[in-house]
Order: sequence, then C-alpha cells, then structure tokens
Amino acid sequence: MMELAEGEEIVTALDTRSDDLCQELMDMELRNVEIVKDLVFEFDREYTEIVSKSKTIITEFFEKIRELEENYFAGLQEEAMRVYERFGSGELDDACSEDAKLLLGDKDTFMNSVQSHHDFHASAIDALEDKARPGSSHWSPYDRVRVVNADS
Repeated sequence: MMELAEGEEIVTALDTRSDDLCQELMDMELRNVEIVKDLVFEFDREYTEIVSKSKTIITEFFEKIRELEENYFAGLQEEAMRVYERFGSGELDDACSEDAKLLLGDKDTFMNSVQSHHDFHASAIDALEDKARPGSSHWSPYDRVRVVNADS
C-alpha cells in the first residue's frame, strides 16, 4: 500500500510540474507573439519610410534627367538651326554627304528628325522611370538600387 501512495504522490507531483511547465510555455509563447508583432510593426514602419524616401529620390532623379534632356534639346535645336543656315548659305556643300544634303535640304524634315531624337529620349526616360517606381510590374528592389546609384 505504501508503494501505491508513493506512486500517487509522484504522479500528482509530475502532473503539477507538467501544468507549471505548460503555463510557462504558454507565457513564453505569448511573449514571443508580442515580440514578433512588435518586430513586424517596426519592419512595416521602416519599410514604408524607405519606400517613401525611394519614391522621392526617384522622382527628383527623373525630374533632373528631364531637365537635362530639355537643356540638351534646346541646345541641339539651336545648333541644328545654325547648321541648317550654314548649309543654306553653301558653307557645308563640300563637307556633307549626299544623305546629309538630302536631310538638310528640307527644313521640316531636318527639324522633325531633331524633334524625333528628343521624343525618343523622353520616352526612354519615361520607360525607365516607370520601371524604377515601386509598385510597377517591372519593379524589383535591385532595379531601384541600380537606378538610384546611377545618380552617384
């Protein structure tokens, strides 16, 4: 009988210890859930801030690129008019190939080719900006880093 009583005491003690361990594990799990929740919240906050800053940097970068393209185009138009005037005065007759003479012979065709050159650059800039923006179907963080680092 003594053995049975001792066995019941051991079982009761083990049950109590098991319940205590179960509670301790539950407390640990709840602490871990809170820690993970806080970490996810912090990650989301930081990530949102990074995306926001990236959008600003990308916007500023492409505004500067567009400004540079507009300045380039203005200078190109001025130079194109000078070349056209020089061609019209006969200064470039010996220096031009037949293809160049054909192009320079028609002012509208010549200026349209200059405009097309600018339009091509503008559409290339737009395509790169679309690709660099977070949320675009082509966007990846690595593309964004490459585009932003190109400014350096």
